Amino acid sequence: MRAPMISRNRPACPLQAVASRRTQAAIAGAMLALLIGVIAFLSLDVMRRVDSLATAHTDNVQWTFSAVTVELVEFENALLGAERDGLPLDEVRRRFDILYNRADIATNGTLYSHMIAKAGLGDEAARLWQALDAAVPLIDGPDAGLAAALPSLRSSFHDLRAPLRTMAIAGVRLLAVDADGQRATVARLLTRLALVTSGLVVLLLVALVVLGRLNRDMGRRAQELQMLTSRLCATVRSAIDAVIVADDEGRILDFNPAAEAIFGYRRDEILGQRMHDMIVPDHVRPFLLTGMERFRETGQLSLFAGGRVEMEARRKSGEVFPAEISVSIADSRNGKILVSFLRDISDRKAAEADLTRARDDALAGEKAKANLLAVMSHEMRTPLNGMLGAMELMRDTALDAEQREHLTIMDSSGRLLLHHVNDVLDIAHLDSGRAVTENCGFDLAVLLDETVAMHRALAAINGNRLLIETEAGLGPVLGDARRLRQILVNLIGNALKFTRQGTVTLTARRPGGTDMVEIAVRDTGIGISPADRERIFDEFFTADPTYGRRAGGTGLGLAITDRLVRLLGGEIAVDSTPGAGSVFAVRLRLAPLAVVDPGPDGPGPDGAEIVAKPLRLLLVEDNRVNRRVARALLERLGHRVTEAEDGIEGVEKAFCTAFDAILMDVSMPRLDGVEATRRIRLGGRSRHARIVALTAHAMPHEIEEFRFAGMDEVGSKPVSRGQLAALLAEGAPRRAVVTHDDHAEPDGLPLLLAAGKDGGAAVMALLQQRSPVAARLDALCRGGLAGPDDGAEILHAAAACAGLGALPLANALDRVARLIAPGAALSDSVPAAEALALWRATAAALASADADPDMPLRAAE
Repeated sequence: MRAPMISRNRPACPLQAVASRRTQAAIAGAMLALLIGVIAFLSLDVMRRVDSLATAHTDNVQWTFSAVTVELVEFENALLGAERDGLPLDEVRRRFDILYNRADIATNGTLYSHMIAKAGLGDEAARLWQALDAAVPLIDGPDAGLAAALPSLRSSFHDLRAPLRTMAIAGVRLLAVDADGQRATVARLLTRLALVTSGLVVLLLVALVVLGRLNRDMGRRAQELQMLTSRLCATVRSAIDAVIVADDEGRILDFNPAAEAIFGYRRDEILGQRMHDMIVPDHVRPFLLTGMERFRETGQLSLFAGGRVEMEARRKSGEVFPAEISVSIADSRNGKILVSFLRDISDRKAAEADLTRARDDALAGEKAKANLLAVMSHEMRTPLNGMLGAMELMRDTALDAEQREHLTIMDSSGRLLLHHVNDVLDIAHLDSGRAVTENCGFDLAVLLDETVAMHRALAAINGNRLLIETEAGLGPVLGDARRLRQILVNLIGNALKFTRQGTVTLTARRPGGTDMVEIAVRDTGIGISPADRERIFDEFFTADPTYGRRAGGTGLGLAITDRLVRLLGGEIAVDSTPGAGSVFAVRLRLAPLAVVDPGPDGPGPDGAEIVAKPLRLLLVEDNRVNRRVARALLERLGHRVTEAEDGIEGVEKAFCTAFDAILMDVSMPRLDGVEATRRIRLGGRSRHARIVALTAHAMPHEIEEFRFAGMDEVGSKPVSRGQLAALLAEGAPRRAVVTHDDHAEPDGLPLLLAAGKDGGAAVMALLQQRSPVAARLDALCRGGLAGPDDGAEILHAAAACAGLGALPLANALDRVARLIAPGAALSDSVPAAEALALWRATAAALASADADPDMPLRAAE
């Protein structure tokens, strides 16, 4: 199950929208705090300025300078009184001290020194202190000196009135200017404070508006969140898949009704329980626990990283069932949680199993069909081989006219039956997908002419005219001549079959100088109805299926043609009008060639040459009738024939005798022709002989297998005298056959012969002594049960043969001994058959060598 889709022009989640609003509110709060701080700072500054203005600095300055002036006058009066009225000098000294202190305050205080420097009153202050400093020695001196200096002191201090007045006026003026500046500064601060306060008020108003909107948005989001939560809950509750929510410890936090139905647990029964204890089978639990541990450490779910995962789950009843699981990770207030969606796929798995079983049954049916066709081909071609071969032999005998006519009818019927069998095999071969094409150069014009010529007699039977119309330039081409000839034969034969007293025309042209060739077969026959045109290329389809139909056939010709055209990468189409005839058009790619390369298959020796060169032949055929017919055909070609009834006998005779060629049936009991060929190629006198396979059925991949096993050519049954002559004319032996055939030895025998007659006699004595072993091998080959001592006896014989140098026979016996189980038949009788053949061949070779006293010398050399 998936969560409902959310529109992209809105926040993906209400919680995210709320978080965004909270961020905005935090920013607004920070701005408010900043403005309040600025207002507080400005307020404190204003208060400090106001306090500063509240201090009477101007009054102090005026008082201080007035006090200096007053004290100066008092000092002058004390000097005058002492001089005229004889006042005590101590009063003069007291007034001087007071003046001195006042002057020190007025000139050296922080406020006054700064003011004097700023107002440029340094000269006036210097005159004051010059007079004071000059009077200090007199004031502190004896009375007589002070009394004498009274007039001069009064005069010098009287001159200080003007500088003191200047200092007082300048100080007051300067303080007034400073006060004006401070008042202006305070005014500016108050203005700033008012502006900041106004901004704060505006911001507060904006904040109120924003908070109102936030409140409304949060209310709406809360409603949406509630609706979404309700919708999600409803979705989870109504989901057809099980939804299981668990924490990182595997404790189940939620369990929807579908999960209850699938697992059989009630929601209140399973909440809080550990998932791996309740719904996970025992054999899956270790993997899940490991994955959960990794999830707690890394936060990753590697077990479900691929999305949907198929695994097994367990119901409350203990039943284990297949499930498809998808797990997602979500955040919660208590950490990460796992949301699992689980689907019971038992029905799907059962359906898949049914489909697989149906497919396997279909494949088995196809295989059975192929096997049936192969067997039927063999079983039908085998008697046809004997029948047609016997009729071919009868033609060479003295027959009267009536017998010859009957023989011709029999031969025609037999070959028609063979044609039908070939049709069935062709359709099976093409449907198997293993058909291949053979591109080679050939003359298209010649092929068309030959195909038309071979059908003229058939056309004349129904009074038809067979015409050919081709344009220039249809000479040498590159393509599959055999497949094209089969297509043309089927189309022309079909047209002649449904045409009476009419015309069948074969046309061919190459449009626009391309590689494509268009070939059409047009007839004036009965035509095809529109309904039948849809099925004309179906298997076993005939336009008239009744018993009274005039045209016979299996209904496979056009089906084979359609498949052949598609195999060659071409197209086929049909156009027909009932009562007026039909046109079958084929379009194929046949690239033009400058000249046709005749290749290695050029003219070869004729039949006379073949007959004039008799060969020593081994005929390996299990069917007695076919063997007799083939022997008669071969002997009439002038060859000497030795017969073998099956593969084992054929291997034995090929081992002991050098033949020029071997005709090998493929399908035989005990040992088939392919395996027999492999063994013949391993060694023996005929290991280099030409081997020709004779089979009733041979697909291309089977022919490759035959050649890989060592066969040189493949002939298809039924065979004729001409076919046998052509097969045997292909080669003489494919490899040079040793000239001293009568003295060829099996592998391993030169060692024995080089040791002289004693070595050969020892082996011969051993073989005669162990003759029961040969009897047991023969019994095992025929499916007999092994006795309790067979394995030991055969193993002892193998050891003895190895000690005397007969290594191939020793190895073969050793392989048989390893397969023997007392009281049971061999699982594979081939090693026993091979060992028996080597036993007999070794004995025969030793007997032949014993008859020729010069043999050991040549072998030793």
